[in-house]
Amino acid sequence: MKFSIIIPMFNAASFIERVLMSVFEQDIEDTLIEILLINDGSPDNSEQLAREISGARKNVRIFSQKNKGLGGARNTGIDHASGEYIIFLDADDYLEPNCLSIINEKISTPKFKNIDLFELGCKLVSEDFTLLSEFIPKQPEKILTGIEYYLEMNSINSACNKIYRRESLANLRFKEKIYSEDSEFNTRTFFLFKSVCSLDLVLQSFVQTTGSITRNKDNNIKNKLIQDYLEVFKFTRNFENEHSSKSYLEKKYFEKKYTLFTVNIFYLLLKYRMSISKAIEIKKMLKNEKLLTLTYSKLEKKRDMFRKFLKYAFPSYLLILGIRNKSI
Repeated sequence: MKFSIIIPMFNAASFIERVLMSVFEQDIEDTLIEILLINDGSPDNSEQLAREISGARKNVRIFSQKNKGLGGARNTGIDHASGEYIIFLDADDYLEPNCLSIINEKISTPKFKNIDLFELGCKLVSEDFTLLSEFIPKQPEKILTGIEYYLEMNSINSACNKIYRRESLANLRFKEKIYSEDSEFNTRTFFLFKSVCSLDLVLQSFVQTTGSITRNKDNNIKNKLIQDYLEVFKFTRNFENEHSSKSYLEKKYFEKKYTLFTVNIFYLLLKYRMSISKAIEIKKMLKNEKLLTLTYSKLEKKRDMFRKFLKYAFPSYLLILGIRNKSI
């Protein structure tokens, strides 16, 4: 078995046929792929539909569990996977046509034997499949350690544009019932993996649905996302304290991580029109915890501009936040 494709299901009835057909219609032998569908306590009929669509396919396995969140569903998939490589595919997204045969041919060459992780391209599309943006990794096929790759290349947080060697994951698992689980998970994988490289192939299209976490208008979800992001900050610091030797590259690795965490959380506060007092409270908390970091300057252009704005003009940031709140 070459690929284990893990698909969590939660309120996925509207998408499950599309995502499954994107796998079934790949021009690759069924013996080379297995599909693990995880019903994560879904209240709709996702599992029933998945069983009907899958029919008698021998390479499809379906598991049911109490709700553990996206991370917990993926963990169940990892625990039951038998493929050499693992691909995470969310139910509202889909694989690009015939990408698996091309990827299989590429990574089966001696050059890529025992690579821990491959990062591939991906597309962001609207619900009517209009292309919104596309991510293509730099310097394809250059093999680096995970730390070197993260510092040298462009990379995104998603676990779904990556292919993980199953043996390399060992006991690595996602945090359960938190948002931003991909960012936290990949912080650990890139730090620990000894061989990472990119391929100039597009693996998936991510569908920007109106109900997605980052576009959701529910204040409880917004507050949980902010709180979970702060938890990811703390998880990362604990991981650094436990595993880092404080070498130059490792210090740079975490400096970049913390800088991006800082930039992203204050961007979310602005996007969600959080109160000025909330922004001041979070800045104070991060500073007291020695997590507030705005020192890593080799970010992509837009993020680095926002980093400088936060670092040198925080009162102006608060002013803009206040103006946005008044415009609601």
